[in-house]
Amino acid sequence: PFGGVDEAEREDVSTALRLSAGTAQMRIDVARTLVNHLPQTCSALATGEISPAHATVIAKETASAIRDGLSEFALFSIEERAISYAEFHTPSQVAQQVRTAIAKFAPDTFEEVVERARDSRRVSCYNDIDGMSTVVAILPAEDAQTVMKAIEAFIVRSDRADSSSANAPTTAKDSRSADMKRADALTAIAGFALASKLEDVALHRRPITINVTIDLPTLLGLSENPGQLAGYGAIPASVARALASDGKWRRFITDPQTGVLLDYGRQTYEPPQ
Repeated sequence: PFGGVDEAEREDVSTALRLSAGTAQMRIDVARTLVNHLPQTCSALATGEISPAHATVIAKETASAIRDGLSEFALFSIEERAISYAEFHTPSQVAQQVRTAIAKFAPDTFEEVVERARDSRRVSCYNDIDGMSTVVAILPAEDAQTVMKAIEAFIVRSDRADSSSANAPTTAKDSRSADMKRADALTAIAGFALASKLEDVALHRRPITINVTIDLPTLLGLSENPGQLAGYGAIPASVARALASDGKWRRFITDPQTGVLLDYGRQTYEPPQ
């Protein structure tokens, strides 16, 4: 957001701290957010109540909402809760807590930020040395969950197939690491897609299970509270509703104050078109 403004400063920081230009700019952006908008976080950092990592995630997670006009009252409340939460939680957990708080205080702003971020989704390939390449996929959180779960499911099926033939005298022990298996699984899935005829590909419901929690008023469109994507955190109400329309429902009853599970639905319901 500050392109062209910090060029001289960025070069100074990059040289002095031996950082890349991108990392140096990130440090400057975080510092600007902290000093200009997050006085409580700066104070907590100065007194040792929170670590630099905690302060950094608070600044990063609030930066977009601040630029989009998050009210001072909402920012004060979010910052206060984040500092308190940071005492017994990791930076990644604090980041998730801040995202959820922003989504509750300013659902419209959160929706706009997420929608804008979705437009940056892409897949890129970079050639490396030693016959290797790097494929980078920037995806919406729910789509990333689908990709990773598909890879894990492929590995499980492959391992089962290997174990069923383990008694064969020619079967060799699989010495691949988990990362190697994931890389091979992704290549295999893409290979199967290329081998399939284009006319055989049809639209269907999401085949991989991802878990989303959403309260009933929001599901019915009466509220705009954020949903919770398992393994990620807060997602906008509209995204949670879209995922619900394409999945199976199970009822949970929780205490509204503590979130403690009081009742667990044993049956599932698949909404019709």
